[in-house]
Amino acid sequence: MHRREFLINLCVAGGIFAGLGGCGSRETIRIGVHPWIGYESLYLAEEFGWLPESVSLIKAGAATDSVTGLLSGRLDMAGLTLDEALRVHLMGTPLSIVAVMDVSAGADVIYAKDMINSLPDEKAIASPGYLTREDA
Repeated sequence: MHRREFLINLCVAGGIFAGLGGCGSRETIRIGVHPWIGYESLYLAEEFGWLPESVSLIKAGAATDSVTGLLSGRLDMAGLTLDEALRVHLMGTPLSIVAVMDVSAGADVIYAKDMINSLPDEKAIASPGYLTREDA
């Protein structure tokens, strides 16, 4: 992520959380986050004291924890990728996207040892990866 993008994300996160402070509810808004550079602005907003007292970051090790938290009602919001948000929505939890924290300049891929003819193809040994413009 470039410096300009990071600063823009930091401002967006600060603006969103500043606006949440004016919400009528006195309950804490629980936001699930996990280690990923695109969410660093949320961690910094917390560290700099920019989050209203009514906002709590719930830190986890992986996005699956945030998905589980949303589905169970333990979280009110979460940092998710689009595919994760769609999965939560399809499982019956209505979601609204409030901010885009990062945009990919590459593409997600699956590298496979053998040709994959169908999913799941148990003969192929595959691993997730990331394809950049230089790889294409």
